[in-house]
Amino acid sequence: MPADHPNLSGSYFCIASIYYDLKDYLQAKEHIDKAVGIRKKILPADHPYLEKALGWQKGIYDELGGTIGEG
Repeated sequence: MPADHPNLSGSYFCIASIYYDLKDYLQAKEHIDKAVGIRKKILPADHPYLEKALGWQKGIYDELGGTIGEG
């Protein structure tokens, strides 16, 4: 299965949420970024699954004290 297979998006999202709950925000960021990247490729911009992932991504970046787009 390729690294950007659509089915992996949900797995990355779930892993990100677990790391978030554990307060391991760097690992959460790594996984939510992968989920968002896949969802941006396969879903329209207004799709609820993409919007949910983007919301989580923002929350993780907020916890890290940064903004989306900063490495």
